[in-house]
Amino acid sequence: MNNYRHTLNLKRKFLFEKFLDNNIVAKNGGLFVINENFLCFLFQIKETTQYILDMNNNPILIDNIQEFYTESYNQYFKSLKEFAEESENLKQQRTIQDLVNS
Repeated sequence: MNNYRHTLNLKRKFLFEKFLDNNIVAKNGGLFVINENFLCFLFQIKETTQYILDMNNNPILIDNIQEFYTESYNQYFKSLKEFAEESENLKQQRTIQDLVNS
């Protein structure tokens, strides 16, 4: 049972890391981490063109904030749906062999 829990925890960690990796997007030469805070930040910007700091603290000019918000929103919730489905599938695996093969 201990090996099962260890394997399950490793798979959960892997799924979460995959979710985080899927929420890094490139735009105009910058890399942005999409999360709830970033989406709210983009939503609050009223200008159509604005500089935004990327994950490396580089100022990146975004020409169409609304379009970037929509792309980011769609990417985030697509990744979240995949993460939820894979997590649900993981819950149904009852043996170590099932976990490894999933």
